[in-house]
Amino acid sequence: MNESADVVGVILAGGASRRMGVPKATLRIGSETLIERTIRVVQQAGVGRVLVLGGNQTWAPEATDWLPDQHPGEGPLAALDTAFSLTSEEWILLLSCDLVRLSVEALRHMFAAAASAPGGTFDAVVPVVGQNQYLHALYHRRLAVRVNDSVRQGERRLLAAVAGRSILEIDETEVLRNSTSDADTPEAFDRLSSAE
Repeated sequence: MNESADVVGVILAGGASRRMGVPKATLRIGSETLIERTIRVVQQAGVGRVLVLGGNQTWAPEATDWLPDQHPGEGPLAALDTAFSLTSEEWILLLSCDLVRLSVEALRHMFAAAASAPGGTFDAVVPVVGQNQYLHALYHRRLAVRVNDSVRQGERRLLAAVAGRSILEIDETEVLRNSTSDADTPEAFDRLSSAE
């Protein structure tokens, strides 16, 4: 992998946000919504094409492509399947829209780790912060058929797509710990965004 070459950023905005009570993509940090902030950070990390998948088309800024989720309500594995079917890039940077502290530094760290990894043939690049952070990860197009098969069999977990495959797990750093912090409740959003 050449740093951020041939990567498309895919931001998942279609979740139900039951615990948050409002769509997470529309929450504001300063003058930006979470979706606007996520798009900006991904672009600043060197990813040229960024897509918003699911949710409401009006949430995506005009300069960003919005794609309907082909499997609404079916979870992140089905969303990854949609992303593979609607893009052609070699890698998908899959991110949830509630990563309040997503950082350029963390994304560049992931790209650099993937580019310099021995052997260089990984199907996924996943930060490990307590556990694998599958909604802050890179997925190679080699997984597309497996992802589609898993979705057709009723699987919903991203782990199903990478189990038994070659995964580059990036060890926890403070940068990754902050960048993978997501907000599922109003209290978590207030705590994370106040430290932003």
